[in-house]
Amino acid sequence: MLQARDGILLFVIFTSITTGILYPGVGEPLIPYPKYFMMALLFLSFVSLQVGQIFRIFRLEPRKLSLLIAAKLLILPVVVYFMFHVTVPRYALAALLLSGVSTGVLSPFFSIIVGANTPLVLSMVVTSSLLVPFSLPFLVKGLTGSGLELSLWSMIQLLSMVVFVPIVLVELVRKWAPKTLMGLEESRFTASLVLIAMTNLGVFSKYSEYFRAEPGTVLAALGVACFLAIFFFLAGLACTRGKDLYDQLSVVICFAVMNNILVLVFASEFFGPLETILAAVYSIPFYGILIPLRFYGVWKGEKRNKGQVTREPGSGNAFK
Repeated sequence: MLQARDGILLFVIFTSITTGILYPGVGEPLIPYPKYFMMALLFLSFVSLQVGQIFRIFRLEPRKLSLLIAAKLLILPVVVYFMFHVTVPRYALAALLLSGVSTGVLSPFFSIIVGANTPLVLSMVVTSSLLVPFSLPFLVKGLTGSGLELSLWSMIQLLSMVVFVPIVLVELVRKWAPKTLMGLEESRFTASLVLIAMTNLGVFSKYSEYFRAEPGTVLAALGVACFLAIFFFLAGLACTRGKDLYDQLSVVICFAVMNNILVLVFASEFFGPLETILAAVYSIPFYGILIPLRFYGVWKGEKRNKGQVTREPGSGNAFK
């Protein structure tokens, strides 16, 4: 079942989105800063985790991580592109950009909330962020025949700053002021809510005029975004069929919680409004996916507990 914190989170999210669209003046001062808010959220995600936990995934489960990376950055984007190219070609490029981007920096926050494998999620954030400057231009050029006029070095610089600066800062604070991290851990949820609200206000205030001028296009883009979120959710479950709930939730998060703010920034500079708007409205199912994640976790947990209770003594481990 949804918990009180989930309700508070969803209320803050959708209130800030609505405020940004209807009252853009409120969020206008925040428009230049979503990137920095994302960095702060990642910093908070690292507060309760040792960096060694992340690299343990690289060392002990390289095959699992390699398969996840291939699925996230190559297989799923290709499937999504051709799916839209055949059915709704207008959205094929926009869907490709969104599905081919790295796992979002907010994914560890989601992982902590639902009790997933956070070190695995953080490993995906780091690895996919390092690879996406190369994989995404390759996909766009290879599938659409057009070049992505972006500086690879600029992308690497941006992603490295977003991912690695928070990691380094957490480790410095952990070494020189560990009590500060303890205080941050206690107030992490509240601080994360504030940062998420400011991010939404900044993003949706910037595109408020388009949202109000083109409601039909926005609603259509929202439908596409919701479809993509459902697709990624089901793809995550399909890839982890028979696995532990801990890993299932992690893979769904890695697939569905992507760095749509990064796509939004790039699309607004190099592509048309359709690609930009799809990246913006994905913020709605992006946060809304917390609901099916929570319900699936509860349903799966109850099913597992029931199986454990009804299992005959001596029958072995039914969950191997």
